[in-house]
Amino acid sequence: MLNAAKRDLDPEQVRRILWALLAPPTRDDLPEVLAKFARVLTVAGDQWPGVLLDLNMETWPSISTKLGSIAQTLVFPKTPSDARHFGKSGQGGHRQLHALYSAILALPDEKSAYADSCYLLMAHVFVAHHKVLTTPAKTILPGRKLVKGDTSLQAYEAYSWDEQWRALTISPKNCCMALREYFAGEKWAKAVVPEYPLDDRPSQFAKYGGLIFEGELIDKGKSKARLQELQEYVLRYLAQAHGFKERRQGHGKNPAPGTGSSNASTEHEAKAEAAYRHDICPGEDEPESDEDEFSSANNESGGNPQSSEAAKRGRATRKPKSAGKPRKGAGSAAGVGSNQAIRDSKFFPFGTDRLSPSILAIVDVDGRGRAEAILDELKTTAGCLKHANDDDPAREALKSELELFLFLLVMLWSNSNIERTHALRAYLSESCRDRIDLAILISPGTAGYSAQIRIHVEYPPDAPRRERLRPYDRDRTEFVTLPDEATLGPLLWDYLIALDGASAVSSRTNAIEVFRQPIEHYYKEIPRVLERLAAGRLSSLSLSSALFGEIMNWSHKDISAATIITGTLHKKARVQMFYAVRRMAFLHEIYVGTVRYVRTAICLAKSADFGSESKPNGLSSLLQLQRRTSPQTPFIPTSAEAKYVGVNACPHDEAMRHAVQDLIAKVEDAWEKSPSTNWIEAHNLYTYYVVWFFGFVTGARPTERPILRVSEINQSNLSGRLQDKGADKARLVWIAGDLLEQLKLNEAYVDTTRLASCTSYPCWFLNESGAPKPASEEICEPILHKVLPGFPTNIHRRWMFNALLDSGCPYVAEWAGHFLTGNRLVGRGATASPTVVGHTILQYVEPIVSYLGFRPIRVRL
Repeated sequence: MLNAAKRDLDPEQVRRILWALLAPPTRDDLPEVLAKFARVLTVAGDQWPGVLLDLNMETWPSISTKLGSIAQTLVFPKTPSDARHFGKSGQGGHRQLHALYSAILALPDEKSAYADSCYLLMAHVFVAHHKVLTTPAKTILPGRKLVKGDTSLQAYEAYSWDEQWRALTISPKNCCMALREYFAGEKWAKAVVPEYPLDDRPSQFAKYGGLIFEGELIDKGKSKARLQELQEYVLRYLAQAHGFKERRQGHGKNPAPGTGSSNASTEHEAKAEAAYRHDICPGEDEPESDEDEFSSANNESGGNPQSSEAAKRGRATRKPKSAGKPRKGAGSAAGVGSNQAIRDSKFFPFGTDRLSPSILAIVDVDGRGRAEAILDELKTTAGCLKHANDDDPAREALKSELELFLFLLVMLWSNSNIERTHALRAYLSESCRDRIDLAILISPGTAGYSAQIRIHVEYPPDAPRRERLRPYDRDRTEFVTLPDEATLGPLLWDYLIALDGASAVSSRTNAIEVFRQPIEHYYKEIPRVLERLAAGRLSSLSLSSALFGEIMNWSHKDISAATIITGTLHKKARVQMFYAVRRMAFLHEIYVGTVRYVRTAICLAKSADFGSESKPNGLSSLLQLQRRTSPQTPFIPTSAEAKYVGVNACPHDEAMRHAVQDLIAKVEDAWEKSPSTNWIEAHNLYTYYVVWFFGFVTGARPTERPILRVSEINQSNLSGRLQDKGADKARLVWIAGDLLEQLKLNEAYVDTTRLASCTSYPCWFLNESGAPKPASEEICEPILHKVLPGFPTNIHRRWMFNALLDSGCPYVAEWAGHFLTGNRLVGRGATASPTVVGHTILQYVEPIVSYLGFRPIRVRL
């Protein structure tokens, strides 16, 4: 307050702002909240003239902005990370005790039409919240039989915040929980949020009956029922706060008396909180999610504050409403736009979010053909645009049209949204050191042929980024460089020549800007071009995610490869991206195979559209382009000089093989000596060898139960139930024959020692005094570092994960325990055959383990 007074800010207004936000005692995130709150107020003032004046907040936007800058200079008590993101009932998290504050914190940072809608929706909720705050104490709320508590400024400043502020009476908790899901940027949210009549004034919108949702939006479990429930949380709170009779799910029924929270809603909120568990995984050993969900393949916005494209396609639609009346008929989310939103939001684990070849042909055939025709015309008439009459309207129109068609082609074959496509830079070089998101590398003298597309790969923000651990580590980079299989290079080269002239382009040594109009131009024009070409069947959002779906389809759900090739992080790829250190040549194979397959399908579809008879071998040629994999017997290692894409440490193949051989040598050397002189060291080395052998075959982690007992293995199908993450997480693992033999030899050895009576855990290490200790990272790490210095203890799991993927194994997710809907082995939604999955996995695992040199080792005291 003293700092605010020094900056000539009214202390009373500062107190009122903190009161209105219900700011928590820990305010280290206050600057971010104040910045977003100022934007909320600005949006409200612009949309509803006079509303801030009516609420005595006309100075709040500027005060909040200044107060945010002051807060950045101060040191506040730090909010625990679990409290900020995962406050559970009774544990004091923002989401429970400071629901409105956390909802503002969750608002998107981007500048887009969707973000503007989110801020406007937040403004509606804040006005309602302020109405509740300013309702006098002991007021009987209309229709609720509830007596309002004291929520005055003085009561707020005296409150301890040890539990929810019951004095609010009308709790915003469920409403703000729904807002956080609306603000998460998922495709279903981008389809639904802008469809609400948010331009209505708050008192009018509080009477709104809501959208009607038909079908399912299968994106993070957003079924029709869940969408209606989230909508009900928001609309119920608004109606209660304004004193109106709330309407539920668009049909006008009265809800049961209450305050906006119930046991049912608490259960749904708990499920929603659980869905976030996978997203905040601080490292690769966090429990993976086994929710029956699969994130949309697109998290690119493609939106624009000035664009109305989203209102045309890719989201729910609504009819003109009558305030306070429920939605009827096939309007709202049931129309044509709704169907497109549903298609855009579905992501089937078997098929993936794909556009038909005939729709893709609109860009790759029609658009490409028109671009080539324009380039030919420009070459014929003037040679280049620079030396022609720049004032000629016809030539300017050709120039603009050509640019837009090339823009669409880059969006399609680099899986880029409008923003990333606009940032494209061309380099007359075979390499590039600039850290830019998208580049095309054109070798001098090639006229764009044999070009390469370079994309910056997005990784989870908390993924470990380790420096290269020479000489064992792989040669890693964060940029994937792809061959120009879609032949974009010649088109872009001719375009640059047409713009600047051959001599000017050829002499450039720095980056060349390809698309030179302001980004707002493309946000406006790209939807128009797509509307003209596709008549509403194709949006910029679906175009910018089409390649991801095609890669998923061609690669048989290799989501880490799809994420790396497209450069865009998808939520269900999060844990895999902690592991992924993928071979560049293998990524090239997937990209080239996908593009060839898709372009062949496009040609066949285009021929069918024109009624021409397909060649007899047309379909067979397409089938021949499908990916086929088989186990590598023997395993083919990659050279130490090979390039990889990844940020985490992972040994190259020869280094890992050498580490295994080195460990075997250390075990054998230790047991050649007399056990009475070095039994502790010999026992620990041998036990770690058994644990490592088991870990390579099954993906088990170095926990207290890193192996299975022989009695826990079904020897008829060589499988067992492993719990390497605790009692609440178990998965099926498959045991190679040599590993089973090693486990038998290990148990035979243990039975001859004093450890035979220690049955609490399947294996034991010995400390310096000889006391038994269960396996742990602390115990395993020193032994690992004898053969692989500096690497984490679960490096075997990461290395094997990548080796299986690069071998073409179709069940790597099942091997790692990352199960998704449709490939579970047991429980609801289970369809996979454990026998088939296990047999296939072992076909790929055994050659790799054999290459490393693992074999059963017998030791005796």
